[in-house]
Amino acid sequence: MPGESVRLSDLVAATEGTIIGDTDPIISDVEHDSRRVREGGLYVAIRGHTSDGHQYLQAVSRTAAAVCVEDAQALDVPQLVVRNTRQALGRLAHIVHGKPSSRLSVAGITGTNGKTTVTYLLESIAEAAERSAGLIGTIGARIAGAPVATSRTTPEASELHRLLAQMVADGVTIAAIEVSSHALDLFRVEAVEFSVVAFTNLSQDHLDFHGDMEQYFRAKARLFDPSRAHHAVVNTADPWGARLADELRDTPLPVTTVLGDDAAVSVSDVAQGLDSSSFVLETPQGVISIELPLGGRFNVDNAVVAAGCALGLGFDLAEVKRGLEATAAIPGRVELVDAGQEFAVLVDYAHTPEAIAAIVEETAGLAKGRVIVVV
Repeated sequence: MPGESVRLSDLVAATEGTIIGDTDPIISDVEHDSRRVREGGLYVAIRGHTSDGHQYLQAVSRTAAAVCVEDAQALDVPQLVVRNTRQALGRLAHIVHGKPSSRLSVAGITGTNGKTTVTYLLESIAEAAERSAGLIGTIGARIAGAPVATSRTTPEASELHRLLAQMVADGVTIAAIEVSSHALDLFRVEAVEFSVVAFTNLSQDHLDFHGDMEQYFRAKARLFDPSRAHHAVVNTADPWGARLADELRDTPLPVTTVLGDDAAVSVSDVAQGLDSSSFVLETPQGVISIELPLGGRFNVDNAVVAAGCALGLGFDLAEVKRGLEATAAIPGRVELVDAGQEFAVLVDYAHTPEAIAAIVEETAGLAKGRVIVVV
């Protein structure tokens, strides 16, 4: 979904690049996958872990209007030469697709656990307020309720900005995006403008990629950049969240703390079951009781993070209550499976030691008999 006509020369400033070639074509799309390049498209050659997009330039140049490269080659199409094509990809897609994130209220959710649930809760709050919503995450994407297949938790920047542009075209006003640590390290959310960003928690995961917890944390912290985010919501009950909130004190980014000691948004009177929970939500805007149709204390925490985001986006408490209480079951997230059996079966995406321990502890406390765990 392109915006106004964009010429290759219009993209130089955003990428600090230089153009090689005598023509200045109109660019209608940006693509990093050589198999998907169409006429009018700008192909961005990305160097990956197992392949290098530069090796496809000769073939792609027969179709593409131009290419973006780190190393110029002898080609018959103009080349935009930049220092880092992976970083340039998002900036290029943002401009070519009409800067879609600036025309939406975008919430970016990061953390080890809870990202999917928080995005679904935000979608439900938006719908309860009669606002058209979109979401992008692990399970896929939805645009105004219609499912859209995606390749990963946070799509590559070219796909992400294209999805955001489609949301704008379809009348969506609120978009909730899961932002993985890989996405932050690999510039997949480059040039996305966030109305609110949120931190759920941090525990051991993806250390094969990041190396250690410090580097994992630093990747997550990149989302909380005042140059592209307008407001932050941070779970300070999590020690890494408390550290993040402390680091953000010296920045211009406004921060709403949730769940921790002296947090701005907190919870009390929690009661929980396998398929539902209730609690009192305490906020600067007032206090309200919530009947959440999701079980487990961790989902109460997710609901509080979602509420903090919604309030930061301008929703009122009544809309937050209606949305949380109208939330449908989330696939693979403490999902009850009823096949007529005489015992409860739960399916959950828990894949880290902390997440598995949490759900086992929760179900053990609620079960009337044995708890059998299949991992």
